[in-house]
This record gives sequence, structure tokens and C-alpha cells, in this order.
Amino acid sequence: TGACEGYLVEEQRTNLLTYSEQFDNAAWGKSGTCVVSANAISAPDGTVSADMISNCAGYSNRLSKAAAVTISGGGTYTFSVYVRSSGNGSEAVLQLATSGGTYKTVSVAKSLAQEWTRLDLQIATNSDNTGLFAIIYGGSGTSGLYIWGAQLEAGAFPTSYIPTTASQVTRAADLAVMTGTNFSNWFRADEGTFVVDYRCDHIGGQWVPSAWYLDSGGANRFGHSIPNTNKNVNYDSLTAGVPTAYLAYGNAADNVKSAFAYRQNDMAASTFGAAVISDTSTTVPSVNSMTIGGRMSGAQLNGHIRSLRYYPKRLTNTELQTLTQE
Repeated sequence: TGACEGYLVEEQRTNLLTYSEQFDNAAWGKSGTCVVSANAISAPDGTVSADMISNCAGYSNRLSKAAAVTISGGGTYTFSVYVRSSGNGSEAVLQLATSGGTYKTVSVAKSLAQEWTRLDLQIATNSDNTGLFAIIYGGSGTSGLYIWGAQLEAGAFPTSYIPTTASQVTRAADLAVMTGTNFSNWFRADEGTFVVDYRCDHIGGQWVPSAWYLDSGGANRFGHSIPNTNKNVNYDSLTAGVPTAYLAYGNAADNVKSAFAYRQNDMAASTFGAAVISDTSTTVPSVNSMTIGGRMSGAQLNGHIRSLRYYPKRLTNTELQTLTQE
């Protein structure tokens, strides 16, 4: 929609497909009567770089690409592409296939609306597979389908689009870290309150993702955490590597408003205005840095942080509930 959703935080990913926008390139095979018209319409990024495929009736007429992928130990791969109807009843079918014989074909859209939609599908592979193929079928007869932004990545869900040309491209993990006086100038060690509004899209295989976390190199730390088996809201605290507090909410939701307050022997949290849970027998760890959207070891949120506020005081339980109401 173009609306601002906040600070996007994602794990590292690589687009394994080359020429991700140039479907007229020889790297993409055209079978049968399939035709590609380059730069036919404005793409989702506003540039006139989206192509149109037409005359691709039936599975024997297709646009395909063999990705040079070596699969070590197996895993799950996700193929995605942006599509838009030309207004002639276009439909799209995506297919993934491996050289080891595993394949998956999914009809993901019929009578697509005349607006951009990102389609994706996943396939689990075995360790003996050494190649992965991504195939797009589009249109029926002379009808056309606009396409843009093809991506193949190792992972069980799609991340934001990574453009490529002649080679694969890797996007580094998003990690915003505050240290030194950038941290100490505002942080109060004896008491304070954090209030966060975020959306967690995927937890994947990440080790305990986080919206915000404070630490001093690992031994002393505390902050927000999400179990990598669900989207529950938790807060934990460790001093000298020993757990000292654990506040757990059983609210597994994509969109979250949550507050956490700390003071010696007085840690408390509220999510969506619910009753406060607390720990009255814990110390406040000594910390010297803050990571937004992850932890010191990574574990990106894979979502958007809409707002993150800090109050240099331990707000009351009533205030924690008020600030997190929907």
C-alpha cells in the first residue's frame, strides 16, 4: 500500500536467482510459444521494470529458470514473485523442482486482480539434491501476466525482495545497536520502562527473536524475547549468566503492544492492557548497550517495529496497562 509500517528487521538472506527483474534475459528459458515483453509496466518499486509474459497456455509453454544451488544437508526453500493481471483473466502457477526428484506445483492465483500481489511457495529438500528449479507459468492463450521481482531463498518464508542481475545477492541481517554514550546518555541503570509496538511476521528457525534487548556482552542482559516455537511475549533477565527473572505472557499474536518496567526487586510487564505480571525478587543487570530488533547474537525480529519508547522511571502498573491497550 505504500504506508509506513515502521522499522523493518530481517535476518540475512540471499536471492539465489539471477536477473530477478529481467525475464527477457537468456538466463530465463522460454518454452513453446511463451513470449516476454520487457519493461511493460511500472513495478511495485515505481520503476518501469516489470515484464509481461503472454502466450503461455499450458504447462508445456512456460518461463523457467534453473538456479545454480548446492543444497548442503537439505532444508526448506521459498520461491516468490510479484504478479499482476493484464486484465484478460490471467492466472499464475508457481513450481519448484529439485534434481533429486522432489517437486511442488501450486496454482496460487486465478483471475488475479489488477494490482500487484506477491506470491510464494515453499519446498523441503533432501541432502542429496544439488539443484533447485524455479518455474513461472502465466496466462492463457494471448492473455498476459505482468511479473517482477523473482526470488529464491533458503528459508521457510519469504523476506523482502533482493534485486539481482548477473550474480546472486546477499542482504545482511538488520541489526541496530547503541553503545557508548549513545546508550549511556539516556539509559537509567536503577529504574526505567520500555514500551514497544511491533509486528512479528515470522519466527522461523531463529533463536529467541527480540524486539529490543540490553546487554553487556552476554553475561548480564535483560529485555524482550519471543520463543522460537510461537509468538508469545516474554521478558527475561540474567546476571553473571544466571537467570534472575522470567516474565511470560501466553499471547501469541502478530501485532503486539507491550510494556516492561524494571527496578531493583521490581520488574513488571503488561501486554495489550492485560493484568501486570511481576517479579519482586530480582536484581537489575549491569548493561552497556541496546539492540533494537534483535539480540547481541542476532535473532532478528523478522517484522516491523512501529514504535519504541523509553521512560527514565518505573511507571506504575496502571500506566503499563494504559499504554498497551489496543
